[in-house]
Amino acid sequence: MFLGIARDVGQFLNTGIITAQTELAERAASGDFFLLYDSSATTLKKIQTSNIVAASVNRTATGDGSTTGFTVTDGVIAAQCLVTINGVVQTVTTDYTVSGTTLTFGTAPEASDAIQIRELPA
Repeated sequence: MFLGIARDVGQFLNTGIITAQTELAERAASGDFFLLYDSSATTLKKIQTSNIVAASVNRTATGDGSTTGFTVTDGVIAAQCLVTINGVVQTVTTDYTVSGTTLTFGTAPEASDAIQIRELPA
């Protein structure tokens, strides 16, 4: 109903229609929708989550010789992670695993090792 009335994104935000909603505190399900403001049509449009190409997430850390667990995004699986230590690509399940929000190395990276975790879109 409000889609045909408002003519710019400011009107949507100022009415509280969008900003007053509860924030989703988890990964959106594939059947969920997002609202996008189409500036060329000056209206809101919906897009299904499954039609959005997610960007990869890059994380960096430094080894300390004892820490084996590092944070990743909830829902990411080991096969979606490209992991390097000092530029050397690590092998899924051999060198690391992922469970929940934790990527765990079988052996703790050495002190001052440069760790890069790239989470690739599903």
